[in-house]
Amino acid sequence: MADITKQSYEEFRVDVDFGLNFAAGEALVLGSCDVVCEDKDGTDVSSTLLDDTTLVLVTGSESEVAQAGLQVLIKGGSEAASKYKYTFYGVTSLGHKWEKDIFMKVKER
Repeated sequence: MADITKQSYEEFRVDVDFGLNFAAGEALVLGSCDVVCEDKDGTDVSSTLLDDTTLVLVTGSESEVAQAGLQVLIKGGSEAASKYKYTFYGVTSLGHKWEKDIFMKVKER
């Protein structure tokens, strides 16, 4: 997923894919993965801008290119505190660690 722009009312799921980096048979370990959110000043706003109870693994079918990613519900935010940074941390069954950032701008239209 690319960087996103949303309105403060909107809530939806976003995901990242780490799969192209995985070895054969490698998989994410959900209990070891995380996502956090910081506002433009670097303040942790995870508890208000994402619902960590919705964090799930995203996998593709065997006929597709290997996919292994994370998905979470994002919500809220304000123009004054954006641009927000969501950082997804993935840990795999082989002990590899991956990180991907998505930036979110809040813009009321």
